[in-house]
Amino acid sequence: MNRRQFIKNAAVAGLLGAVGVWPGQGAAKTGISGAKKGSAPTRLLAVMLRGGPDGLSLVAPYDDPAYLRARPTLALPGPGAAGGVIDLGEGFGLHPALSALGEYWKQGRLAVVHACGAPIPARDHETAQKMFESGRPDDLRATRGWINNLEAALRGSKYGPPVSFAPKRPLIMRGLRWTRNIKTKRPVWTPPTENGIALYRALSGLYAGGAGADPALNEDLSKAFAKAEAAHAKRVAALDAEMKGAGAGAPPISKFPEYAARFAGQWKRYKKSRLGFLGFSGFDTHIAQGGADGLAERLRALDKGFAALEKALPGGFKNTVVVAAGEFGRSLAENALGGTENGRGGVYFVLGDAVRGGRMYGEWPGLAQRDLDRGRDLAVAVDYREVLCAAATRHLGLPEKRIGRVFKGYAYKESLSGMFA
Repeated sequence: MNRRQFIKNAAVAGLLGAVGVWPGQGAAKTGISGAKKGSAPTRLLAVMLRGGPDGLSLVAPYDDPAYLRARPTLALPGPGAAGGVIDLGEGFGLHPALSALGEYWKQGRLAVVHACGAPIPARDHETAQKMFESGRPDDLRATRGWINNLEAALRGSKYGPPVSFAPKRPLIMRGLRWTRNIKTKRPVWTPPTENGIALYRALSGLYAGGAGADPALNEDLSKAFAKAEAAHAKRVAALDAEMKGAGAGAPPISKFPEYAARFAGQWKRYKKSRLGFLGFSGFDTHIAQGGADGLAERLRALDKGFAALEKALPGGFKNTVVVAAGEFGRSLAENALGGTENGRGGVYFVLGDAVRGGRMYGEWPGLAQRDLDRGRDLAVAVDYREVLCAAATRHLGLPEKRIGRVFKGYAYKESLSGMFA
């Protein structure tokens, strides 16, 4: 069934809300939803990809004409082509750099929630990250994080503290409960490679004069190129500052494989700790997203980090569920600098043996102009709190009546409850 048929069957998708699976996708391997008495506790690890990773590259609608038109240089080829995506079915594919995640998908241990995010638009990183970490997109003054709230709702005094790795205690960990933050070093910012300024300078040099040239014309053209060069340099500088700020001082994603082992070591120290948080920077790809040091390189590090995490955790992913996402997605169209702008709907990866994986959950809003958010971005079809509530209730065993203690004012719809065995 193609995506057009899927959209026509939206009513059917609604009926499947109790299972939460996209129509046309079959059963996959199920796992462990809880721990027996005396065994290791069930755990939830949130991995925040700061900067807003491009969901349309993480899980690409590779044969959608709107996607191909909007991304003449960034669109990923289909399965089987050179540099093609890893086929997920229904016209979607994982970025080829995510080979380990591709194996998790085949094993039924990876679920994907596309077009997911906050219900309230926020295209600046600080606001969007605060929305995610507090679990209160309706209250930008919130001072408590949803992991701390969840620890309290689980009555966590009998458990070890939530553990995080960050340059300072992140908002997601703040609140009434004690949490353990292992301080990380702030990274040295390296701007992405961008040759546009050099190009402007080379072109402006062509009009510096010469034999047989029209001096007046050369002078006009040289001024025009100088003006364009200055404007271009100003925009690149502004984007560079934004990309640096988007990371919020978090370590670069290249550190994930190394930090995975260190983080697992801390969880071993707190044997009954059930909640954890890791944050990494590098996903604000306004410039050279498809370059040699662009998104693909960062996704390779993300992929290796997941594999390293499973290897380092006691029991691997047997009792641990990982939810990985950014604060938002990115624009459908690529920009003039070979990158993408801050957007809306993004991708949530949910990984672990307790996950009914090998499936995509939620609804796909489509990429037709009428379906886009403000005519430019993938819309948000799934509230991100649905993913977190499903993990908290179905995996950790949080009673549904306590959800309000974690996400104040949120009415849990149970649309993704079938994601967990």
